[in-house]
Amino acid sequence: MDNNMSNQINPEPYGDSYDKPLNQAPKKKGHALRNTIIVILVVVLLLLASLITAVALAFQTPNEDKFDVSPDNGALETILYSALYDEEAYISNDSLNSLIAYFINEDKASRAEENLEESALKSAVFLVSDSEPCKLYSKINVGGHEMEFSAEFSIDSDIQNGEIRLSVSSVHLGALPISPDLALNYIFTNTDAANASFLRRDGNDIFLQAQYSFEILEQDLTLDIVKLEPADDGVTLKTTSAADLLWNSLGSWFDSLF
Repeated sequence: MDNNMSNQINPEPYGDSYDKPLNQAPKKKGHALRNTIIVILVVVLLLLASLITAVALAFQTPNEDKFDVSPDNGALETILYSALYDEEAYISNDSLNSLIAYFINEDKASRAEENLEESALKSAVFLVSDSEPCKLYSKINVGGHEMEFSAEFSIDSDIQNGEIRLSVSSVHLGALPISPDLALNYIFTNTDAANASFLRRDGNDIFLQAQYSFEILEQDLTLDIVKLEPADDGVTLKTTSAADLLWNSLGSWFDSLF
């Protein structure tokens, strides 16, 4: 009987059981460190992938087809006709964008003649509508690279203090959506907009001067835009009457001949 009892008692399993808890702690620490490193690497790779994707989107030009515009100043005749006859004028998006292209080309030629640095603004196209948000597509020189900015905005038809208010609601750099505040901060700090006397910025609102001066027959004429509203595929505007101003200018011009 003693022999049977001695054969059943085996102390070795007890020793192994006590050793196991002591050996688990270092393994858990090793697993935790490994998992932490893996998580950090995954986060870094995701951030890097996001950065590469953002840069790729920013350099895209999804609206390249909209910049095919021929410069033309015919819209000025429409505005002048409206001022002479004290009537509203309708300017289509095509006429408006041709006029903008004309002004940009004139500015480029003037800067080249005076050996001045080229403007950061390379082109701009407006798509104005009375049934959906207005859109702006532009190309701007950013750090030596021509990049596309696009924006959605609304036009406040109530002209106050001689200014036209445009409220920007969204902006894209290429195909990348960015904060309007961030975009306007850059534009009004690093482009000609920073020193332009005819516009100013307040938050996400841009205010355009509604008064413009011209020289005709050596006489200065000043016209005020008193109405500017989105229309179907264009804008409707009205200025102060120029008839009296022109008549006075003609009178002064005739007087100067004799």
